[in-house]
Amino acid sequence: MNTLLIRMRELSKMLNYGESTLYDKMNPKSLYYDPDFPRPIALSSSPRGAKAWRISSIEAWLELRAQKSLTPSESSSSRNPHDNRDKFEIPPQSKTLGMPVVSEKTIRNKETSGATTQKPTI
Repeated sequence: MNTLLIRMRELSKMLNYGESTLYDKMNPKSLYYDPDFPRPIALSSSPRGAKAWRISSIEAWLELRAQKSLTPSESSSSRNPHDNRDKFEIPPQSKTLGMPVVSEKTIRNKETSGATTQKPTI
């Protein structure tokens, strides 16, 4: 059987993903873990040795992704348990800027109270 193999650098270019992203797709502890992503083949006996992927398995994975994108949205039970997009909350204070974050409630309170703000003069 004639199997074509592709190494990490070529796979990264082919999929337009960084190498660390590809490793994340294979790591069950990662937020970006994809259980359908093909596993590499060890080219040496060393655990940290060279690895490669079958092009046929990468093409099958791409086809699976294309089919999944055409199906209706998945139920919440099959979603990634690490996906917190629905639970995202704005922190009460911006830690990077050290400035308070203005919430929608604050804006609504100012609008209903009739408070006006003046633009600073420069």
